[in-house]
Amino acid sequence: MAHHLHPTRIGQLLFLNGEYEVNNEIAELRLRGYSNLADRLGALQTRQPQPG
Repeated sequence: MAHHLHPTRIGQLLFLNGEYEVNNEIAELRLRGYSNLADRLGALQTRQPQPG
């Protein structure tokens, strides 16, 4: 995690909490039989942001 993206501890915690929530949602989709959708969402999550 790049330090300059989250300069405060609160920012870091908010970022990590958001990532945790997304991973839980993807896991729930897999458990309910939506593996294809979970795979797509997982791929989108790991895609690197493009410099803007």
